[in-house]
Formats: sequence, C-alpha cells, structure tokens
Amino acid sequence: MATSSVNDIKNPKGRILVWLKRLGIGSVIFIFLILLGGYIFQAYTDSRTESLYPPPGQLVDIGGYRLHYQSRGSGSPVVVLDSGLAGGGFDWANIQPEVAKFTHVISYDRAGLWWSDRGPKERTSRQIVKELHALLKQAEIPGPYVLVGASFGGYNVRLFTDEYPEQVAGLVLVDSVIDLLQNDNIPESIRRANKNLIELAEVGYFLAPFGVGHLIMPGLLGDLPAEIKDLYLAQSCKTSNFQTSCAEWLNLNISTSQMKGCRLPPDIPIAVLSASRSPNPEAPAEDQLIYLNIFHEEHAAIARQSTNSYHYIVPDSGHAIAFEKPDAVIDSIRRVVEAVRTKTKLMPPNR
Repeated sequence: MATSSVNDIKNPKGRILVWLKRLGIGSVIFIFLILLGGYIFQAYTDSRTESLYPPPGQLVDIGGYRLHYQSRGSGSPVVVLDSGLAGGGFDWANIQPEVAKFTHVISYDRAGLWWSDRGPKERTSRQIVKELHALLKQAEIPGPYVLVGASFGGYNVRLFTDEYPEQVAGLVLVDSVIDLLQNDNIPESIRRANKNLIELAEVGYFLAPFGVGHLIMPGLLGDLPAEIKDLYLAQSCKTSNFQTSCAEWLNLNISTSQMKGCRLPPDIPIAVLSASRSPNPEAPAEDQLIYLNIFHEEHAAIARQSTNSYHYIVPDSGHAIAFEKPDAVIDSIRRVVEAVRTKTKLMPPNR
C-alpha cells in the first residue's frame, strides 16, 4: 500500500508540484495520442477518398502540377465555370449539363482543390488567374470565353478579364464576393463574424492533417442532396482540399487588394446576379439588411462598367445561388452566350 513520506507532509508545495508535473505530462501524452489518432484517421480517409472517387475529367500539367477539368458540349463561345471558396468543378453539377446543351462548357478545380494537384505558390486571385490561363492554353481550349464566377470565383474571372481582355467575350457573376474586411460600411456584427472565419481558417490550416476537417465541414456545408453528400464531404475533408480552402480564406485580403483598379471592358455582355437573402442569417435583422444592400450596390456598380449588362436580384435566393436556383444561373449564361453570338443587346430576365 502506498504511503506518504514525512517530506510530503512537511512540504505540501513540493507535493503539489509533483502532481502538477504528473498532470502536465499526462495532458501532453493525452494530446499527443489524440493528434496521432487524428493523423492516422486523416491519412486513411485521404487514401480512401482517392480510391473511391477517381477524377471524372482530365488532368493537365501546367508546369509541374496538374489541374483537373471537365469538358462538355460543343460550340462557341466556350463557357468557363469558376466556383466559390473551397469549391470545385462539382459545384456546377446541376448547371454544366444544361449549359452543354447549347455550347461548349468547362468546369475545373483550382490548384489544391478536389482532384487538382497542389500549387507551389500562394492561393490568391492573381495566381489562380495565371493557372487558369495556363490550363486553357495547355488543354487547347479556344477563346474568347464567357467566364462564370460564383462568390470568390467572381474575383478570379474579373481579374482574368482585366489581365486578358482580348480573351473574354462575356461575364456572368453569381453573387460575387465583395470587399468583406475593409469596407467601413459593413456592420460590426458581420465584420466580426468574417474575422472569426479567418481565425478558424488559421487554426484549420495547421490541424487539417489531424482530421479537423471532419469535425468542421459537415456543419459548414449544411444540407446537401443525398446523391452528392458523400462525395462532397469526402473531397472537402481531404487534407489538401481543406488546407487550400483555408489558404484561400487567409489570402482573401491579398486577393481583394489585387482587385484594386480592376476594370471590365465597357461593351461586353455582363450579367450580375445577386442573392435576395443575407449570407449571415445569425446577424441582427437590421445588420443583415445593411449588408445585403451593400452587396447589391457593389454588384450594380460592377454591372455599370459595361453598357451591355444587367444586374438581377434572384428571388428567394441565398449566397449559394448555383445550388439553390440553378435555373437562374443557366438562364443568364444562355443570355450572355446568345448576346455574344448575335452581337446584340443583352436582355435581362423578366422581373
């Protein structure tokens, strides 16, 4: 039977220090075991995802790493689809087949996301634009293109248009991201929520190899259709995908600064779609309305850069318009394609 020594009784501080050391060592061991278990689990699920879900499209080398893209349909102009933060070409699963009925359409995964290899440089809009340009060149996909960008993809396609104006025939922006962090008019509650997401991304980037994506992504993705849920969760939780998603978030300020001075051609057809519901339903109702109005004002200003454009607020839609209201996106793509083909005025949807 264990007994207390005289020294323990006479020196209670020493005894407490001993127990604190034991507790500290135990805590370190406990944390180590959790991380080890998470690492093993993550490595297993990464391998399983690659086995269960091989790339459905083509992989093209753009200089030591490959981008994955899917090509459907025929005709010109070619439509190129770019998704929002953390998204891949699969985000357009409800849209690409329909667009393929009237023209050639490309969806792709940005470097590090879904089936594409990781890129060697930071995840900013300018780097993404360079990679997309290289992909289209290497895959021998002829322009000029109609570029479609959802959310963060809106930054990318606008910057692509600014840097390669002769290669862009038209644009469709689907609730394109705006300056979320530096706009002084954004309510404090929403500014704080966006900063919290940045902090979450900082932690998530380093913990991705230890399985943290499997704890976070199910809640962030919300309710997905049953036929795509398993695939979407598996790909979103991959180490490379989760870290790249975090990196895009963490570099959002840099991407925003790269948009400064970005201008669109004054005469190409441009369709700008906005959500009719705030992307921050947890914020106070008044703040949501202010935030939504800022989005609408920014989107209207983008549309005004071209004399052949429209700004359309999609009824009963949240930020994920491509998922919630795919017909509205398909319709706007069709309108822009027809305007390019016929060289006529872009006609807005019936209000």
